[in-house]
Amino acid sequence: RVRVVTGARVRVVTGGRVSVVTGARVSVVTGARVSVVARARVRVVAGARVSVVARARVRVVTGARARVVTGARVRVVTGARVRVVNGARVRVVTGARVRVVTGARVSVVTGARVRVVTGAGVSVVTGARVRVVTGARVSVVTGARVRVVTGARVRVVTGARARIVNGARVRVVTGARVSVVTGARVRVVTGARVSVVTGARARVVTGARARIVNGARFRVVTGARVRVVTGARVSVVTGARARVVTGARVRVVTGARVRVVTGARVRVVTGARVSVVTGARVSVVTGARARVVTVARFRFVTGARVSGWG
Repeated sequence: RVRVVTGARVRVVTGGRVSVVTGARVSVVTGARVSVVARARVRVVAGARVSVVARARVRVVTGARARVVTGARVRVVTGARVRVVNGARVRVVTGARVRVVTGARVSVVTGARVRVVTGAGVSVVTGARVRVVTGARVSVVTGARVRVVTGARVRVVTGARARIVNGARVRVVTGARVSVVTGARVRVVTGARVSVVTGARARVVTGARARIVNGARFRVVTGARVRVVTGARVSVVTGARARVVTGARVRVVTGARVRVVTGARVRVVTGARVSVVTGARVSVVTGARARVVTVARFRFVTGARVSGWG
């Protein structure tokens, strides 16, 4: 079923192919514009529903492939702009719900691959900008919920891989900026909730690997390897290796190696090696080695080697 009403414009040119099969419903209403050009392929199959309404603009160009299958629901409304160009592949399958509303801009370009599967819900609303470029791979699977709202900017570029699985909830709101660049790998798994709010800037760059589970909040840059679990708040920069668990608050810079557990608050800089457990508060600088346990409070500087316990 294809419905085109109320001044809508549908344009298919230059060898474009549009296939609508197997009980699919495509509705283009209220002045919407749909342009499929330059060898692009659009396939809507297996009971999928695609709705483009209220002055929305959808453009699929230059050999891009867009596939909506298996009962998926895609809704583009209220002046939103969706652009899929330059051989990008977009696949929405298995009952997933994708909603783009209220003037949002979604751009998928330059051979990027975007896959939304298995009942995932993706909502991009309120003037948000989402850009996926340069061969990036984005996979949203297994009932995950992704919401980008209120003018937020999300950019995934340069071969980055982003995977959101297992019922994770990712929310980017209130002008936040999230940039994943330069081959970074980001995995958000196991019911984690990641919230980037109120103008926050989160950047994962330069081949960094980040795993975020169980409600952690974090910033990871410059090739750092980090595991952050159980509500920790962390900033890790410049190749640091850190494991931070159980609500700790930590800043780790300049190649430090740190394990911090059980609500500790720590600042560690300049190559220090530290294990801090059980609610300790510590400042460690300049190559110090320290073990601090059981609510101790210490400050270590200039290569000190210390074992402290309360």
